[in-house]
Amino acid sequence: MPEKVSYSAEEIVFQEGDEGNAMYVITQGSVEISRKSTNDKVVLAELESGDFFGEMAIVAKSRRTATATALTDCILTMFKAGELEQMIETRPDIAARMINTLMQRVKQTTDKLVDEREKLGLALATEEWLVK
Repeated sequence: MPEKVSYSAEEIVFQEGDEGNAMYVITQGSVEISRKSTNDKVVLAELESGDFFGEMAIVAKSRRTATATALTDCILTMFKAGELEQMIETRPDIAARMINTLMQRVKQTTDKLVDEREKLGLALATEEWLVK
């Protein structure tokens, strides 16, 4: 049975590299998803009430690929791996909504990558022109 869990603002829900055995749906509050980079952290998303996170580690049966931090006081509904699988089997409508959300996230990430690559290409082209 899913359980409600509470986190205070700035409290870490899970860290990159942790074992991934649950996913979360935000009932109240907001959560930041970030990854470590060489010099800093990169904010991947800021999620709000109704959003979910933490599903990648369950589906891929891997460790966490990002850190989730409460931005505000939060109430989350936590689904352990088996509960998520059971919910998907019994509620295909929920599975379809999750897939739709995941595809939107992939598109946003792809768009960001293309934008960054174009900026980098423009910067490199400008730099090469200045050097000549």
